[in-house]
Amino acid sequence: RGGKTMKFITLTDANQETRKYTIKVDNISCIETYVNDGGKVFTWVYGHGFEDGQVCVKETREQILKALQKIEFAKTFSKYVV
Repeated sequence: RGGKTMKFITLTDANQETRKYTIKVDNISCIETYVNDGGKVFTWVYGHGFEDGQVCVKETREQILKALQKIEFAKTFSKYVV
């Protein structure tokens, strides 16, 4: 098989649901979740190539990690498909 395939994840802006971010998985360095006093959850994704080094998204850390696990499973599975 050829070169390395780039993997991306699409996330939704926390304040504007019509705005989507398509982020290269390898650029993610940290996922931070914060719950304010009112119980609202905020999730920041930090990484290389982001404006200001971070984006605040609607998805929770758990949702992001599940999506990343699916990408990793697909990558592993594809090694066995000819």
